[in-house]
Amino acid sequence: MSSNQNEPEFKVVCLHRSQGCNWIGLKNEFKSHADRDCLYAEMTCQFTGCQMKFIRMHQKEHEEKCPHKEIACKHCNNVIVKERNIEAHYEQCEMVLVTCPNDGCGIMLQRRKMSEHEEKDCPFQVIECSFKMVGCDIKILRRDLNQHLRDANIRHTEFLLQNYAAQKQELTDTKNKLQTVEKQLETSNKEIENLQTELEDTKSDLNQTNGAITSLYKLSAAQSGKIIDSQNELNAVKQKLTENETKLKKIENEAWNIKQETKVQNETLERHRDIHFKTLTLTDTLSKGVGYLVQHLLETPVNLFKAIDVDHGVSKSGILPMEKIEFCDVSFNFDAFNASIFLDHQTYKTRTGKLLSKMEGGAIYYIDENNVFFKLILMENRCLWVQNVPDLVCQTGKKMYRNTHLIVFDNSKRQPTNYNICININGFTNDNSIISMYVLNDPEQPMNQLEYLQANDNILWDSCKSARNEIVFFIEKKKTVL
Repeated sequence: MSSNQNEPEFKVVCLHRSQGCNWIGLKNEFKSHADRDCLYAEMTCQFTGCQMKFIRMHQKEHEEKCPHKEIACKHCNNVIVKERNIEAHYEQCEMVLVTCPNDGCGIMLQRRKMSEHEEKDCPFQVIECSFKMVGCDIKILRRDLNQHLRDANIRHTEFLLQNYAAQKQELTDTKNKLQTVEKQLETSNKEIENLQTELEDTKSDLNQTNGAITSLYKLSAAQSGKIIDSQNELNAVKQKLTENETKLKKIENEAWNIKQETKVQNETLERHRDIHFKTLTLTDTLSKGVGYLVQHLLETPVNLFKAIDVDHGVSKSGILPMEKIEFCDVSFNFDAFNASIFLDHQTYKTRTGKLLSKMEGGAIYYIDENNVFFKLILMENRCLWVQNVPDLVCQTGKKMYRNTHLIVFDNSKRQPTNYNICININGFTNDNSIISMYVLNDPEQPMNQLEYLQANDNILWDSCKSARNEIVFFIEKKKTVL
């Protein structure tokens, strides 16, 4: 037998005897007593977030009142919240019954169904007249709408006739504008034909000049005694060749610009024709009689005006007309354009379109001495190479466009094909400025920043380019760190 078996078993008293526990038992039974049975043993609250300590005899009393006790919502059941937060939960619970806020209704529904009740069903909800879009500003209870439509039938008809008269006037104005555009288009076509004829004549002159140069070289070799005179004649011919080349480039640029303007005029002509067709549809509907028109609009009063996509004084989808943007010779108030980034997409595109229509291609517009911008028309989505240069005269290559401040080269024979834009604006260099492309079609996107003297091939063309291939470049000086 082991020595442990020979040891006598002693009885002990509880450690909490002084507090009132009368337990007496074997030594090896004390731990079980202290952990499970002793009413005077210290315990910590079982609920998360509560650090309260107490003796076992007070456990039930504390747990019944503990603010950290978790309970289930009696309305949505599956949500467990702390008891102290239950009232705040009831204020938000979607299953709690609430009373309709409209005076006179009194119906009680679950909170999650109340919004739909107010929007669609509540007879005491204040709503707008169905003819609001044509001028009726009355606001009435939903239950009184049908009576209002019957009582105001004549007034609604007057509103419709007034709108019809305005649409008819717009149709007349559109026809006049269409005739003007057609005349301008005819004039542009004639100018293109004249320029093409002039271009052919210039090419013929160039061929004759090249032949003369060849003859002069042969003559100078055969007649060595007249070499000095021949050289002078050769220089004169070269000067004429240079002048003809300059003239040819100017004609090519003018022809290209006229071609772009013609394209824009064709697009405008198509839009006016579309407006004309839609207005004829309206006229046909109205020709069936006022009675038919009133009956049709009482059933679907909105459809007639959705069919006419005109932006002359009548706002569409709540979009207000754009305020006028004023330009001056060397500066531009840019606040109106910047403010457009806070508008919805359609209004933003409308405003940027009106801004583009007021800008001259290639002209430099100054916001202040640190910020300038300009517009170019680039037909293809190519890689861009941009640089500030001290002298535009020294730049060579196939020029698409040039003025005193910038040149656009068409490097279509390189791989990858690209446009090379050389800029010369006093005070702006590659080191002290940043160039970016404005996002014309999406107010939520930032500007597309470009890198000088690098191939910029990650351009968001769909966001930065207008329907007429217009792009706005913005150059700002870097902020000086003090």
